[in-house]
Amino acid sequence: MNFSFWPEKEAQQCEVTYKGTTYTGFMTLCAAITRAMEEGVPITDPKYFSQISVEELGQVLRSDNETAMPMLQERHQVLLLS
Repeated sequence: MNFSFWPEKEAQQCEVTYKGTTYTGFMTLCAAITRAMEEGVPITDPKYFSQISVEELGQVLRSDNETAMPMLQERHQVLLLS
């Protein structure tokens, strides 16, 4: 899932705030996955992520602003093929 975090417009980056720090780019993915694990989502379990719906992945990778994680559909496909 570690690919393309570039927004169409620089001012519209996906952001995830974790433990008081707001992240963008690759670190957004790291923060979102860590947050999901703390919420009890078994995101590192291959059985879970090979069956995850795009909606569930969207919840895991949710942004803290109005800009969603870029290329959610493509990230979902990568998990299903893993």
